[in-house]
Amino acid sequence: WVGGPTSLGGRTLPLKPTHPAGPAPIPGVDPEGRGTVKQSPYSPNLNLCDRFLFRKLKHLLQESEFGGHEEATLAVQRAMRR
Repeated sequence: WVGGPTSLGGRTLPLKPTHPAGPAPIPGVDPEGRGTVKQSPYSPNLNLCDRFLFRKLKHLLQESEFGGHEEATLAVQRAMRR
């Protein structure tokens, strides 16, 4: 047994023996223990770092009216260049 019994809330619990080959790899975690995040390079979702852009866009477009999707897209593109 590894480390002997463990005390937990007034109870003593024995630890299970470890597997001789070591712990099994965990999906999504590299061998050094760091988590991995997969993100498409062309993801339509905004990166967490880009969330500050919403406040700027809201301010720049607050009194705008759009006739359609293309007009709104062009207005957002112009606002992002400012």
